Amino acid sequence: GGKWIAEPIFGKSNLIFTLAAADGLLKIHPDATGLSAGELVEVVLI
Repeated sequence: GGKWIAEPIFGKSNLIFTLAAADGLLKIHPDATGLSAGELVEVVLI
């Protein structure tokens, strides 16, 4: 597999439109307060 690059989304207004344009979703722990640059995570492609 190849590597993907994630870009953060700021703000909550109209989030559904942002999700509609997404290529995937990150799976992170519910208690996580953020991710470090370069951290490996599981991605669900949509």
